[in-house]
Amino acid sequence: SNTLTTGTGLATFGGATTDDITFASAITIGANSRAALICGWWYPTTLTATRKLWSANSTGIVGAEIDTTTSELRLRSDNTTDGQWTTTGVNLAVNTWKFIAFLFTMNNTGPTVAWRVWVGDAENPPTEVTVTSAVAPVGNNVGSGNIYIGNAGTGTLAFQGDIGWFAVINSSSAAGASPGHPFQL
Repeated sequence: SNTLTTGTGLATFGGATTDDITFASAITIGANSRAALICGWWYPTTLTATRKLWSANSTGIVGAEIDTTTSELRLRSDNTTDGQWTTTGVNLAVNTWKFIAFLFTMNNTGPTVAWRVWVGDAENPPTEVTVTSAVAPVGNNVGSGNIYIGNAGTGTLAFQGDIGWFAVINSSSAAGASPGHPFQL
């Protein structure tokens, strides 16, 4: 339900609040003993709080969205009490391309959820920004087999602007498992 500019690899979002790119993952993302790397290029034409860059379930809880400080991001996990984290240093700006990479690990023991975020642009390589806990997660992590780029799941919180190249790498290997999965955690 998005407008894809043929041959450019760009998708323009926000023409409809239901815009997204949806695809299935072979394993759930955001569940217990999961690690994922999601990265890509985002070009916001407006900065409205709660608009999702990506999410990993139909309700859109797991993922990254524009924070109330609209130059920064809010990251979420899906739990009984959903975990929330905020960034410092992303510095989103309208009509400016940003490369953003999100790495997260989730484990039900605790529960523990850890996020790391790197940001770059056409002139600067990605560098790590600060991620701070805003709400500690309580209860097991809930995952999904679907990935939504540019919206909160099947919701109506479409990112407004363009989304260029992106990649999703997801691992179901538990922390400390023998080598062979992509993150070697």
